Amino acid sequence: MKRIVYLISIIILLASCATTRRTQIVEEPHHRTAQVKRAMVSLSTDNGQQATVGCTLQTVFDSVCVVSVQPLAGMEVMALYATPESIVVIDRMHQRYAETTYAVLNSVLQPKLYYKDIERLTAGLTEEGEEQATTGKFTIKRHLQAGKREADLSITYPSVQYDQDITVREQRLNGYKKTDIRTLLKSML
Repeated sequence: MKRIVYLISIIILLASCATTRRTQIVEEPHHRTAQVKRAMVSLSTDNGQQATVGCTLQTVFDSVCVVSVQPLAGMEVMALYATPESIVVIDRMHQRYAETTYAVLNSVLQPKLYYKDIERLTAGLTEEGEEQATTGKFTIKRHLQAGKREADLSITYPSVQYDQDITVREQRLNGYKKTDIRTLLKSML
């Protein structure tokens, strides 16, 4: 189960990168913030493993995106903080974190990942940057491939709240061991 939670965390990073071609220019968001509480992430791997975990998604457009993986009663086990310049992945269960740039991350992962991809995913936007319904449940599905691994990812958004005042928790990394992103990704997969 622990490996599945880690795998889902990594798949969230890759979720909006199903294609590498960009044929359309994405318009700038017309919202300040987006927040999704009680989103459900389901993952079905090519070897038959399946898992579903809860998470909270927060977006401050053009500033920061936060993915908080909370599989048990709201207790955060993993967190991702993405800014336009860098990504921090925090493994709260093992008290370690990795901080990296998109260039370093993209040297490890394929297809390439960019901040706008994470921003669209955490805000419940389509690949073209258009809103889904702001009320009512909707699902975004992606087929992903990372190296030899393939998976089908489904993120169910109960609703998205746009332009609400949200507070993004400060990253408290005191007492956490810094590790290389390659080491962290390898241990999760």
